[in-house]
Amino acid sequence: MKLINNKIIKFKDVLSNLLKIYSKKKVFFGHGFFSAKEEIYYTTSLITNIKIEIIDSDTKIKIIHFLIIRNIINTRVNNKTPLIYAIGFMKSYGAYFVVNENVLVPRSHLAELIFDQFKPWLNLKKKINMLDLCTGSGHLAILSSKFLNCNKVIASDICDKAIEIAKLNASLNNRKINVIQSNLFSKIKKNSKFDIIISNPPYVLSKNMKKLPDEYRKEPKIALDGGLDGLSEIRKVIKKSSELIKKNGKFILEIGFDQKNKVINLLKKEGFYINSALKDLAYNDRCIICTKI
Repeated sequence: MKLINNKIIKFKDVLSNLLKIYSKKKVFFGHGFFSAKEEIYYTTSLITNIKIEIIDSDTKIKIIHFLIIRNIINTRVNNKTPLIYAIGFMKSYGAYFVVNENVLVPRSHLAELIFDQFKPWLNLKKKINMLDLCTGSGHLAILSSKFLNCNKVIASDICDKAIEIAKLNASLNNRKINVIQSNLFSKIKKNSKFDIIISNPPYVLSKNMKKLPDEYRKEPKIALDGGLDGLSEIRKVIKKSSELIKKNGKFILEIGFDQKNKVINLLKKEGFYINSALKDLAYNDRCIICTKI
């Protein structure tokens, strides 16, 4: 590797070195990344604090940063672990999140929708009360608190370790949200009423869990396994949400790539009007936005 001096190397040499690591083992790309280059650029930007869009072949990288990045990539490739787990944290829309194997890697399409304030579906002239069900790291609840006109944000999860991380992330980003441990709606007050509920419940078929790539099987099983047909938790979420959402309130639900038609039928039976079904970056059906009527 060619050094510019004792402390600096060019990014083209960093890229070449790290791509060799990826070439040694077959890894699966997901969790928001589609190639080794994408992961390398993201990690370099995060560690060096250089904006990803201005990194090019001649960008100068400190040796200490390169060594940190290389250690992360080695861990990611050799252990077939998601990149964000190997890093230990991530940045999303200006907020930082601690992430480990106790929570799903934040990758929800909903983050972009929150940043865009759910336009054109949501009217934010009045302050809203919202619930983030199955919050994990608190990613979506914290972004909602940051970008939406919220009076109250409740973030719930069944896992005590996930709750610890969500509370930590709320504190790190100085966001006031109510993080509670709850098995779906078990600890949500029965007389609660929300203007918006967002949820990313488990939706993988139980029989498909063992077929998932190694990287996905590093994530908490409880956050992925959706039962025999992948809809066991989704049914519960839809039914109870229909009782807790105000009239004309919005329900935003993440789904499996092949579940759209079944979930839409469930939603309609519980009194929801379907506003839109959105696709993810891989053009799979991933999110349904609907209104309580």
